[in-house]
Amino acid sequence: MGLTFFLGENMSSNDFFDARERMLVRIAQTRDASGHGLPHWARAEDGNWTLTPDGDWTGGAFVGELWLAHLADPQRFQISDAHAALARMLPRVNSRRHSRAFGFYHGAAVGSILFGDEVARDAALTAATSLGKCLTRIGLDPARPGCRGG
Repeated sequence: MGLTFFLGENMSSNDFFDARERMLVRIAQTRDASGHGLPHWARAEDGNWTLTPDGDWTGGAFVGELWLAHLADPQRFQISDAHAALARMLPRVNSRRHSRAFGFYHGAAVGSILFGDEVARDAALTAATSLGKCLTRIGLDPARPGCRGG
């Protein structure tokens, strides 16, 4: 699949690479600002992040961005960036909230799929197993007690 597939008819390759670079810059800024947490939401006024220690339900999206950034620019984004952020998510692996499926797909399964990363694979499988047990226990209905939304 070539670059033209992604660009469509109205976007030049310069536009694509400019947009990609702006995204990578923002990912680097977020990585550098995250410290010991994971980004949850940013204020529109200044772009400053509100962080959570374990990523809440949104942290996996950022970890997924780090995997993709490593794919795009491995010099600027070390695989250790994704590992460190994924480690912050791990306390949620057995959360009773079904939203961990979103976080651990992007935060862990993507790393396993793209890079064959064993740490990511183990985290994704642990989260999937935990989610499966939760859903089975409640009759596959995440709205029932035992597995809360969010």
